[in-house]
Formats: sequence, C-alpha cells, structure tokens
Amino acid sequence: MPVSGGVEGLLPLLEILIERMAGGSVTTFARRLDLSKSGVWHWVRKGGSPSLPAWLAIARHSGLPLRRLFAGDLSDWTPPVEPVQLTLPLLTSPRKGIRSRELDWDAIREQLRTLLAEETPITLVEACRRTGVEHKLLYLRANAETRALVDRSRRYQEALRQGKVGRLQEQVGQLVQERLEEGYEGISAREIWARLDDELKSVRHTYRHVAKAVVANDA
Repeated sequence: MPVSGGVEGLLPLLEILIERMAGGSVTTFARRLDLSKSGVWHWVRKGGSPSLPAWLAIARHSGLPLRRLFAGDLSDWTPPVEPVQLTLPLLTSPRKGIRSRELDWDAIREQLRTLLAEETPITLVEACRRTGVEHKLLYLRANAETRALVDRSRRYQEALRQGKVGRLQEQVGQLVQERLEEGYEGISAREIWARLDDELKSVRHTYRHVAKAVVANDA
C-alpha cells in the first residue's frame, strides 16, 4: 500500500502505531487487532508491508481513516480507549411496536367456567375466540376447565349425531311402510336418499344407515 515516504516512512509509522496502541508490544498489538504476530514482526524487522485487510484492521482500531494512514499523518491523533465499532444499519424488528400482553388467568379460568355453564356447549375454537387466547395456552394454564369444555362439546356433538341417525332410521321406516302400503315390494336406498332432507343427507355414512334401516324394516 502506498505510504508517504515509501518504505522508509512505513517503519516509523508502524512503530508509532504499535507504541501508542500496544505500549510497543508487537504481541499485544497483533492480538488486539486479530493479526498474525509473525506478520507484524515481518513488517517491523524485515521491511514488509501490511495487506489491505491488515490496513483496514489498523484503521478500525486506531480510528484513523485510510487516507491519513497512507499519508503517514498521525498529527493530533490519540488512540481510542476501546476499538471503534463499525456502524451497521440494522433491519427493523418485526415485533417493533407490538406490546406484550399480560393475561389475567384467574379471570380467564372464571370465563371458561361460565362458558361451561351455558345451555348449549361450545367448541374449543369458539372458546378461544371468546377468550382471545390460543388453545395451547388454554391447555397449559387452564387445563381442567379446557378439558371439561372439550369433553362437554364432544359429548354434545355425539348426541346430535346419534339423534340424526335415529331420525334417519325413523324416516326410512316411514318411507318403506308407505311404499308397502302402495303395493310395492320395497324401496331402494337410492330412492330413499332422494327423499331425505339436507340435514339427514349430511349424516356420515348415510347410505350405510339407510341400507341397515331398509333391511330392518323389511324383516
């Protein structure tokens, strides 16, 4: 790298830098700047010249711009107590402006108990919507209330399903009986399906239930 005065001016410059930044110790200077100790000795004793990365390390730790180092200008220079840190632009945190929310778990558990007492059971999804808390946290911090709510909802949904199946079987029986009274020998599952309302058509495995009901009524 070009330094004012050439090789003759480089050695005094390096000696001053090492003296002021490391008390004249080549070992300390190399360690502080994360440079090779043998490399620094080569500059001082063999007339070697620092590489560009080495000059950048010297500039960063000394606080001197490269143009002053290359000019050998150390006038009014005092080494910084701590190495100068590079100023790097940081990306804005995605959580900036988001305030942490403190939850009143006593109040949330009481709210869940109130939901449990409602006439019509609600699903866990609905409970999360009403409390404003995700299901994982409800299980973690209000486990007993959450499990009771889920169990009640499942039993309610099963009762609804069984009720639909019972109504389906009853309606199939009526259709079979009407067909027999009209003089027909029976009725197919496809014909029954066409005469069911939308709610009964939504029953899981509808055709299976219809077929069982037809057989039961034919017996």
